[in-house]
This record gives sequence, structure tokens and C-alpha cells, in this order.
Amino acid sequence: MWEKYGVKINWICDAENGYALKGLLYTGRNGEERQIDLAGTKVGQLAQPFHGLTYITAIGTVFAHVCHDVLACLRKAARRDLYSTLAVYEQNRKVTMINYVPRKNSNVLLLTSCHAKLKVDNQ
Repeated sequence: MWEKYGVKINWICDAENGYALKGLLYTGRNGEERQIDLAGTKVGQLAQPFHGLTYITAIGTVFAHVCHDVLACLRKAARRDLYSTLAVYEQNRKVTMINYVPRKNSNVLLLTSCHAKLKVDNQ
């Protein structure tokens, strides 16, 4: 049986200019034990140096108040077609949520408060 090799780098970037502020290298799990809430842990580690700053706090507040029923709708990838994309724009909070289904029973969620206009390119 062959094994997968590779690395994954999680980045936190500046919303205005796209510059990378901090990155974390992930080379896979250690041993057979599964980690719980790995994504939340990584986000917490990336955002830790910026905790308490006004612009990060504002983004956190927007994220915390996003309608949970909208997020639940976007997360149901099992009922969606492969390679499909669903975008939701909440006008009063100027938040765009995008959901992409790259493979069966998997999804990628993007939540942004920086991209007020949604432009779709079908190519």
C-alpha cells in the first residue's frame, strides 16, 4: 500500500492587500489518534497574535453573528452535485459565504467580509 506525502500550509492574510501575515505548517497527524476540532485549533493559533486588535475583533464579531441556519444550509454537501458552488450574500452585514463541493461528502466553506461584490466566472 502506498502512502501519501506532502505538506499543507495554513495562512492568515491581510484582507486589504493579501499579504501573508503568518503561516502554520501541517505535515499530517501524529500516530493513529484523531485530533478533534483541528480546523478550529489552527484558526486559533493563526489569529492568536492579533487577538484583541480592533480590526480582528470586528471580523470576529461579524463571523459570530452570521445566521446559523445559512451556515447549516451551506454545509450540507451530501445533497449537492460534485464541483458545484453556492454563494450567499448577506447584505445588511456585508458578508459573502461561498461553498464549493470538490468531492463526495466534502465541502470547502469561505466566509469573507472584504468582497462586497460577487462576480462569477463560469470558465
